[in-house]
Amino acid sequence: IDLREEQPLDEINREVEKASTKMSIRDLEWRVSIRLYDMEPKIGEFIKNIIRLLLSRQNLTILSDELFFCLKELATNASKANYKLLFERFVTRPRGVNQEKDYFHFLNLFREEIDEYGNERLLALARQHDRFITLTFQSSRDSIEMWVTNTENISTIEKQALLKKLGMGGFRSESSFETDDDYAEGAGFGLNMILSILKSLTSEQRPLQVVFYPEFIKIGFELSRNDLREAIERKEAAAGNAGEPAE
Repeated sequence: IDLREEQPLDEINREVEKASTKMSIRDLEWRVSIRLYDMEPKIGEFIKNIIRLLLSRQNLTILSDELFFCLKELATNASKANYKLLFERFVTRPRGVNQEKDYFHFLNLFREEIDEYGNERLLALARQHDRFITLTFQSSRDSIEMWVTNTENISTIEKQALLKKLGMGGFRSESSFETDDDYAEGAGFGLNMILSILKSLTSEQRPLQVVFYPEFIKIGFELSRNDLREAIERKEAAAGNAGEPAE
């Protein structure tokens, strides 16, 4: 599904809903990919509905809100990473400011841009230079996967900080992924929430994975069906216990 241009989302939703009614719990092999520039509100609702429809046919509806939150946060961070690269290339670098040499000054300028214009001018740059992200939602017999892929890699300093946040490296770096960074804009909190949710759904020690390629980056997770069944049983048991009258 290509959402880089205006699309009839209601019509696509109806088509997905129609297709999902023909699916059964045995229909586990499918893949949905969505290209977009940013997780705008109406696009977010559209993607949330697709996830709910597809999961409902696998008796996994109870997990749809949590999985959508994880995907939305990863997509928001990916869009912001693209915006930072575009902002550096076309706005700050001509002024002699770049992320590698003066990261905090760059972040301050970036935050001023967001405070004054929101994502309006950055989204226009992304459209002009076709810097999009791809969301992939994949189902197989053994697992559910969700991935977000950037069309460009992130800066070295943010790459180091991301690896540190995920426990995949011993780097010491201040960046927008740090929870105690004054310029974090919520990214650190979002990653912590993702990790908390995923750890409640799987026995994997590092449930959130990142893969760096020469020209792009992919981040996401894979959850086994056995782990998901156990997580649902825990949720249902907790809900049952909460509904029992006190003795």
